[in-house]
Amino acid sequence: MLTKKWVLFPVLILLTIVSCSKPDDVTPAKPDPEPETVNPLEKLADSIYNFTNEVWYWNTKMPNYGAFNPRQYIGKDEVVTANNIMEALNKYEAKDIFSYATTYEQGNLNQSGEDIDFGMLIQPAFTNSGTQIEWFVAYAYAQSDAGLAGVKRGWTVSEFDGLNMKAVNQAQFDAQVDKFNEIYNGSSPGKSVVVKFLKPNGTSQTTTITLKKFNANPILFSNVREYNGKKVGYLVFNRFYSGLSSRTEIEQAITDLQNQNINELILDLRYNGGGATLTQDKLTNLIAPVSVGNNKNTMYAYDYNDQLEEGDSKKYPWLNGKFGFPNDYFKDNVVNFEKTNTLNLSRVFIITTGNTASASELLINNLKGIDGFAVHQIGSTTYGKPVGFFGIDFMDKVTIYPVSFRTLNAKGITDYYDGITPEKEVGDGLTKNWGDEAEDCYAAAISFITDGNYPVTTSTVARRAIPKFKNMDVKKLQKNNKRNNMIKN
Repeated sequence: MLTKKWVLFPVLILLTIVSCSKPDDVTPAKPDPEPETVNPLEKLADSIYNFTNEVWYWNTKMPNYGAFNPRQYIGKDEVVTANNIMEALNKYEAKDIFSYATTYEQGNLNQSGEDIDFGMLIQPAFTNSGTQIEWFVAYAYAQSDAGLAGVKRGWTVSEFDGLNMKAVNQAQFDAQVDKFNEIYNGSSPGKSVVVKFLKPNGTSQTTTITLKKFNANPILFSNVREYNGKKVGYLVFNRFYSGLSSRTEIEQAITDLQNQNINELILDLRYNGGGATLTQDKLTNLIAPVSVGNNKNTMYAYDYNDQLEEGDSKKYPWLNGKFGFPNDYFKDNVVNFEKTNTLNLSRVFIITTGNTASASELLINNLKGIDGFAVHQIGSTTYGKPVGFFGIDFMDKVTIYPVSFRTLNAKGITDYYDGITPEKEVGDGLTKNWGDEAEDCYAAAISFITDGNYPVTTSTVARRAIPKFKNMDVKKLQKNNKRNNMIKN
């Protein structure tokens, strides 16, 4: 495993680089170079170009300064300017739909586990034999305003800010999407919204939910049940937050399952959009069989652009000037397994959806690289993001995340831009709470564990293909749509 850590956050840029999640033990030693500028936004645009030209994975396709002209992308503030430049990269590499920028504060919150949000994910699904769409609570964080109000997965959103939430035509659905985006993406802390929920037992609850800061719990649910003499552990893991506390929490969760003598593990990553690679390393090591050993076998490797991998820091003066990287920093790119626990399963069942992204896909790919270990993927095809970032921050105002590397498992498998397809296609059972034995994905895994076969039935409530409703892409509600993060730390 890589022992080096980035100076800051692996997915943002603010004149103090941040990569995946900020490592605690490294701080930049040198000031940023000072290009000639007329005003701060011009300075910012120039600096973003110079750093991106060194770290961007496809930097050979990037035009020179004059042709790129970063100052043409200057907007009303630092974040708009930075995002304009990041989005411009797609002109030179169509695969890059991922590079982005955000505020310095939000970048730190995204990786630390703190968030400023309503604290629940709402997803649309077909109901009534596919003739209408309703909205369901996919999950609610325990310490968010929604979680504290008792909101649970499987509840139906009946009304949202006064709008009826059933849609039977495109116009109604578009109005619902617009309302969600207006509230979720256009609100400031303290904003409240009245939501009416319908519970599975037929009762209703009307709750005022406020957008506020809270600590998100990466583990949404965990239990152990016995089926045909086998103890099956089930773990819903929602985010690879950086920091020791997150890794300690996931280690404790796996240890708790192991202490109950589980024979099988169902890992639910259906809404896990990624996060810190170091936390991914921890979870993969905990799940992997003991045959992988400790620092003997490759888990995965980072692949940087050729300029970085040459190992001559003179060829990346902006990065080196800020972080003082040694010449071999980008040449030492292999992460080995470090198996320290005794959990020794022969297979794992992983539940996925299109929201399963980045570091979650890295975990799936890494486990598939282990000889003799079976990965049974259930649900729908993952997001498709085999690349990640080093965050670079400027002036404590904005952080940029230009794609900085891709990853390859021990068998050299990479480039799953179209996502990782499941072994068994199953709809997301949004009407059921975590661990409900009637929830479609969980039930499919249990069926295979007990009978060796998947059920032939499919979900009556599924979020997949919606031919009648074209604008079904409501990923903006997650606030991290294409920004699903895999951040090296």
